[in-house]
Amino acid sequence: MIHPLRAAHRKAFAILMIALPAVLWGGLRARESPLVVSPAIVAVPSHLYLLRQSDRLWGKYGIQSKFYGDSGNDEEVKVLFLPPPEMNDPDLLLYWSGDPGPEADIWRWRLLGAFAAGRIFPLPAGAKRGGHLALYSLAHHEIVDSAGVEKLP
Repeated sequence: MIHPLRAAHRKAFAILMIALPAVLWGGLRARESPLVVSPAIVAVPSHLYLLRQSDRLWGKYGIQSKFYGDSGNDEEVKVLFLPPPEMNDPDLLLYWSGDPGPEADIWRWRLLGAFAAGRIFPLPAGAKRGGHLALYSLAHHEIVDSAGVEKLP
């Protein structure tokens, strides 16, 4: 009675010995690699001109931030972010506040959209006077990082 059970277990372990590494290898191959956006890849429309560029605005991460003006509308400001590869906080939302001092209540801020590397975000009217940007993580329910934006030229 023990011999058939031992034979069945031996076959099961032999199959698992082959199947588990194959499944692991297949899962690792199918996993998406993190997309790193380099400044050379991001295409900026020709009607935008650079107002300011900085990688020291943010407190926690060295996110490269580029502020652009629109040649068709002098009051319109757009911003492009190139985050570092080690930035991996989940479900980030970008918020803007035109107030000079940062507020603790993020829900009074204006939602600009889901944060993505290489995406150009339009800032609200009056953004040239300055304000604050904040990255809020939906998964953690907290502000991950914030940046004070000085008056733009």
